[in-house]
Amino acid sequence: IKNESGYDVVYLSGANNQGDWAEGEIKAKIIRTAKPNFFKVEWFMGNKSKNQDVYCSFDENDLLTFIYSTSDREPESKYLKLYPIATAPAQNEISLKNRIYKSSGSGFFISSDGYIITNHHVVDKLNTVHIFVNDGNISNNKYLGEVILKDKGSDLAILKINDSKFSDIKQVPYNINTNLLNIGENVFTLGFPLLNTMGESVKLTDGVISSKLGFENDINSYQTSVPIQPGNSGGPLFDLNGDLVGVINARHRETDNVGYAIKANVLKNLIDLSDIKIDNSKNQQKRNLSYFGEEYEPFIVIVKGY
Repeated sequence: IKNESGYDVVYLSGANNQGDWAEGEIKAKIIRTAKPNFFKVEWFMGNKSKNQDVYCSFDENDLLTFIYSTSDREPESKYLKLYPIATAPAQNEISLKNRIYKSSGSGFFISSDGYIITNHHVVDKLNTVHIFVNDGNISNNKYLGEVILKDKGSDLAILKINDSKFSDIKQVPYNINTNLLNIGENVFTLGFPLLNTMGESVKLTDGVISSKLGFENDINSYQTSVPIQPGNSGGPLFDLNGDLVGVINARHRETDNVGYAIKANVLKNLIDLSDIKIDNSKNQQKRNLSYFGEEYEPFIVIVKGY
């Protein structure tokens, strides 16, 4: 049972090894540590004495392994999750690195020195933010991120890679276009939808501006026909000049291919509140989608946290 510091291990059945044990009693307390997926344990022995020389972690097969440092029992015991029963193979194939994060979304660079845009709801209430940079092997390019500025009202956040392993990237190739787009203008997004089943490669989807107003006539958002899924949140919306025109933040669950993007002028206002210097003077020209897919892919990131 999850609690503020970790989990309680509770007897559901089989509590008959000692006459003073009853089903429903706490058998152990699993306590989070500084290392994700590695826990300190307070294990209550058969006589209910507390053994604090116990640790647990998940092994390569996702078995929960308890390690007893001082005990007359076997040094390890392993437990397998039996319920709920997996209904699709994909659920068994979720990697441990994805499963331990409680939030995942997309983001994109706005400067070469590591400033990144995503949604407020992607990073809200997170203690730790990790940014995965897409330079050929995204799984192995994890950097510690810091939330610099966030605004719940606009659902935007500015992050900064704050990691000694990170070095500046090449110049960001897109401008921020704060002009209002017309209905019918072609747009596209790049992001990381449904990581656990669709994989960790950038996905491009395109559509048009369906309305100059967002959900419930929100003047700060566009409605688009760009197909988006969970995980696209925080991804960029571009026009066919390659300019940034918005930030994906929501989809309409009751319809097909109705999504919403925060307008670029709202993002620009947030950037102006920071000390970030952006270059908005690049010479752009209309290109086909395949060009932008290749050219912009390295600037799109995965944002995860816990």
